[in-house]
Amino acid sequence: MRKVIITGACGFLGRKLSEAFISKGITVYAIDCIDFFPISHKLLKYHKSDIEGNAFPSDPDLYNADTLFHFAWNGVHPDYRNDYERQSKNISSLLNILSFVQRINVLKTIIPGSASEYATSEMPITGNNTPGAIDGYGAIKSACHIISHAWAQQNNLPLIWVVPSSIYGPGRNDNNALTYTIKTLLNGEKPTFTALEQRWDYIYIDDFINALMLIAEKGVACKSYALGYGKARALHEYITVIRDIINPTLPLGIGERSYKSGKPDNSEMDISELEKDTGFTPLIPFDEGIKKTIEWFKENI
Repeated sequence: MRKVIITGACGFLGRKLSEAFISKGITVYAIDCIDFFPISHKLLKYHKSDIEGNAFPSDPDLYNADTLFHFAWNGVHPDYRNDYERQSKNISSLLNILSFVQRINVLKTIIPGSASEYATSEMPITGNNTPGAIDGYGAIKSACHIISHAWAQQNNLPLIWVVPSSIYGPGRNDNNALTYTIKTLLNGEKPTFTALEQRWDYIYIDDFINALMLIAEKGVACKSYALGYGKARALHEYITVIRDIINPTLPLGIGERSYKSGKPDNSEMDISELEKDTGFTPLIPFDEGIKKTIEWFKENI
């Protein structure tokens, strides 16, 4: 590959992917809506753009890019998961992106969905299960998944939809379950949870980025890939590991909250298709990755 385009490039995942491609000598055209990109490099070309407003850069160097990764998403924060007005804007942004990649002749388009598309599924997620969302975020991700594949088939567009499990690692600092647990315990406070019975899959950021690069290189167009560590555990086990690393005497308020939908939502990933097509193998087990993540929080927060 010579050049890639990344939308939503200023976010946690976009920055990490940009840095990974640059380290391989690949030019990155970063697109986001903020005024400047947080890293500087001769192989990094930043364009401030309004994807929702269908205002894309006119740079002729964008033409014939090897791959476009569409990370831009309005409403990722948990507080906006059921803001349907905000979430629905992502559909028009997606249509703008699909038109854009056709116009500039991108060779492959990769769009990450979410395990939230299949929150009610009682089977391991393959990326081809029957959708079952429990919030607006998951519902709109499902809609975009269906729209993307319909567009790709109608317009002969080489597109791959990726369904990632939960991603963690140094640098991710939002209100997800792991971050909430780490920050609360480091402050000497007791975090509170549901019963945490759901089986969950967590993938370390370095493994996630490696998988995306392999999909860009070897992924089969028009497929959907589940992307995770490939081994699920009950969510309370992950939380207990975090507590034991920080201080095994600290209390955990497991069971002190109710499930939002009345039952746990699972995120158990079947990554066999991804392994077969790309040779991907996750390398960082949770116990190792979460130690690195906790150390980052100790040093930075």
